[in-house]
Amino acid sequence: MTTSKFLMCAVALTTMLGLQACNATTGGGNQINFGNDTSQWAFDGECDDPRFAGPGTADALLQEDAYRDASDCRNQFYAGSVWLASGTNTNNNYGSSINFGDDQSQWAYDGECDDPRFMARA
Repeated sequence: MTTSKFLMCAVALTTMLGLQACNATTGGGNQINFGNDTSQWAFDGECDDPRFAGPGTADALLQEDAYRDASDCRNQFYAGSVWLASGTNTNNNYGSSINFGDDQSQWAYDGECDDPRFMARA
């Protein structure tokens, strides 16, 4: 099956299933509600949701695309190419913050993140 046929089938299946919301669980157990794939830019490989930032986002992000590019944003999120943008988290299912810990490690304040829950982008 070619990629374009696969994408068309995926769009059709998503539509038939009633555009169910796509969710992901973070390491802390919180849910990110990615929304659905009703944006005109859905399935283009870039995250068009303005709640996200990073190299996997589109150049122009419009508020009307919030919660409407679930598959692309979820894929980019799992690849580490996007993250929830600081100060713009309007996702009530995610929570207001990430628990970054208490700085009690012997390596606290050394300018490097030593928490194994976080990974650096290559």
